[in-house]
Amino acid sequence: MVNSKKAKRIRKPSRQRSLRTFEALEERIVLSASPWQNPVNALDVNRDSYVTPLDVLIPINELNDGTTGELRDDYAPPILQNMAEDYTAAYLDPNGDGMLSPVDALAIINVLNGGFYESLPEAEMADQHGDAPGDMATHLDMDYGYAFVESSLNTSHDVDAYEISVEDGRLAIEAYNYEIAGGMLVELLNYEEEVIASFDVGDMDEWSESGIDIPVEDGSTYYVMVSAEDPESIGEYVLDVYQYDDDWYEFGTDSELGEDIHADEIGEDATELVFEWEYATVTSHIDDGDDIDVFKLAVTDGQMTFSVYPEDASSLMRITVSDANAETIAMLQGDEYGAWGEIAVDEGEYFISLSSLSGNADQYTVDVSHYEEFSWMPEADAELGDDIHADEIGESATELEFEWGFATRISNVDRVEDVDIFRFTATSDIAMVGAYASDWEFDSMPEVNLFDANGEEVPLTSYDDAMDVVLEKIDEELDLSEENELLIDEFMQEYEPEIAVCWAFPGEVYELIEGDDYFVSVAAGVQEFTGQYTLDVTTFDDDIFWW
Repeated sequence: MVNSKKAKRIRKPSRQRSLRTFEALEERIVLSASPWQNPVNALDVNRDSYVTPLDVLIPINELNDGTTGELRDDYAPPILQNMAEDYTAAYLDPNGDGMLSPVDALAIINVLNGGFYESLPEAEMADQHGDAPGDMATHLDMDYGYAFVESSLNTSHDVDAYEISVEDGRLAIEAYNYEIAGGMLVELLNYEEEVIASFDVGDMDEWSESGIDIPVEDGSTYYVMVSAEDPESIGEYVLDVYQYDDDWYEFGTDSELGEDIHADEIGEDATELVFEWEYATVTSHIDDGDDIDVFKLAVTDGQMTFSVYPEDASSLMRITVSDANAETIAMLQGDEYGAWGEIAVDEGEYFISLSSLSGNADQYTVDVSHYEEFSWMPEADAELGDDIHADEIGESATELEFEWGFATRISNVDRVEDVDIFRFTATSDIAMVGAYASDWEFDSMPEVNLFDANGEEVPLTSYDDAMDVVLEKIDEELDLSEENELLIDEFMQEYEPEIAVCWAFPGEVYELIEGDDYFVSVAAGVQEFTGQYTLDVTTFDDDIFWW
């Protein structure tokens, strides 16, 4: 029985943080650590949401069994538990150095004895991540092929976009839903921004039951999109990303070598591939030199990718794709790295046949995925042409809903003459307002303007004017006598502190009067933009720049 006095519940990230539009360069929310470290709570080794003496015993037992040093030499990380045979279900690396040592157990013992625990950084309440793939996406720095993100969907219709530069042959992704009511959706996009795989996390305080683990193109760019199943929901989440190669770990097989459980001919007896979120993976055997393994699958119109990887590099394999009439439509002969292909398919039944070119009996892993040919788009509040927003300033304008000073609305400019009007009451004295096309085409942008309650356009405030606020605050707080001015100048010349904007969107800065009503218009503009757009409104007080 767990001693409740010793158990420590996972900390829920607090929202009570000061918002900083400008942050020091070393402040980051995208973290690199170890795939053997629990990204939700580093000391929760068995992932039961508590820190207890059991979390100490697990690494101690492994140490007593002789496991020490680099964990990769002994175990696949927990994120690969649905793929690898030699995985560990426990997070054996509390200190995140990729090694198993007594230090990992001592870190937990110190906390259970009442010691100080420096927890992971809290999720930011500000929207730190862009809403679309491409230039707006946050690049994940994947030290040792791994990264995790602890962040939030901050407003209704919010989407967080991440960019991954792949350097290995497979990509695994899972997620933890802290508090997004109705669940969260994670989608993987290729460099053409097409959805190639996805999964959801239905319950709060739960890990995904099935994540993504698929072959990827080494050297290519991919995007991970995180959104709420219910566009109105907000909340915190953890994203866990790991890239690796097939030959790093031993995959569990569906049978023993020699059993030959798969049919040798195209037909009804072929093994059906069960797609989970549009992809399937099977690890099995070519049981003798003449063996053929045949699989069948049914797909809709779109693209189908297929690959096979042999465990033994000397085992060369052939992968063949046939249609429902057993006509060959694709055939690839692999090398020591296997074979990979992609074809366009019509709706119907297909067969995939695997055989050995070298006559070897060997283990293999085959991956098949299917996706429709359309670029990723966030979910809008209406279909194109519905025109649900008022065209004129007044009471019928759509009210913007703010969370922590942020509001997001995804809608459509339905025709060139269309105008969408939104309204809000100012609770701060500065606003940043901007809108962009969902497909992020810089040469086709909607026109955005801000109006007061009388319908008068609110003048822009320049960036330099906004930064004057910072200088005024410095004057108020510091004694800028002639002697002190000299000291400050010497300090600045020596250290030259750097300040960076976390991320930016094509918006404008306006001064507001707290308590007044304002209206935002989104229209086609001189570029005659039509289609889906995302409107972002951020409000804050001028003292936010001073800390």
